[in-house]
Amino acid sequence: MFDKTRKAALSDREVFAVFFRSESLAKAADTLGTYPSTISRTIRALEVQLKIKLMEKIDGRVLPTQEAMIYGKFIEKKDRRN
Repeated sequence: MFDKTRKAALSDREVFAVFFRSESLAKAADTLGTYPSTISRTIRALEVQLKIKLMEKIDGRVLPTQEAMIYGKFIEKKDRRN
């Protein structure tokens, strides 16, 4: 875990993986010991890097997009190989 006032040494991809597994900004933030806004900003930076949309707001909740589901499964598969 890390101090909520500074970002951990996790990569954007690792932060996304936590969001992908939990399907919730709040749950991901709780898991990582940070704020949902920090998770959101990190994933937005990854969206820019990958040039795909990874989050969408539905009924007031921020959820993974279809592209996020594909990317999340890809990185989980890649992580299992290592």
